[in-house]
Amino acid sequence: MAIYHGKFIHAIDHKGRISLPARFRKDGKTKKFMLFRGMENCLLLFTAPDWDRMVSERSDLLTIESEAHRNYQHFLGAYTSEVELDGQGRITIPPHLLEAGGLKREAVIVGAIKWIEIWDPEEHQRFEEEVSFKEVAEKVFRTVQEMRKERG
Repeated sequence: MAIYHGKFIHAIDHKGRISLPARFRKDGKTKKFMLFRGMENCLLLFTAPDWDRMVSERSDLLTIESEAHRNYQHFLGAYTSEVELDGQGRITIPPHLLEAGGLKREAVIVGAIKWIEIWDPEEHQRFEEEVSFKEVAEKVFRTVQEMRKERG
């Protein structure tokens, strides 16, 4: 699994193409990605194998009888597209995902360790102003400690 880190600002051309940072393409083997609408008003990009693994793990737990499960799968399916790196290291963001992400002429690309986030610059700034890293980190570490205690 690749580990993504860093924050970059890249242009989006009139065809919806955006270049991925070179460090996110360094293995040279990964060409296919899955792009979908995230929950924080951004787009998320996973390698195709990581996407398949994530979806398989969750799909086994979802049922057609649950309205929430059906709605989740509806939105996940409707707002997911397979994208491929071209010869210049760009992906093409489909129009419906450009709209869903509020993307226009440029984007902030963030390496979020296991995935890549693509943000409208203003939305990303709002997110970073509203979310306290200290509070999030403390909550995550508490949760991890609780999980370790439960597992013994």
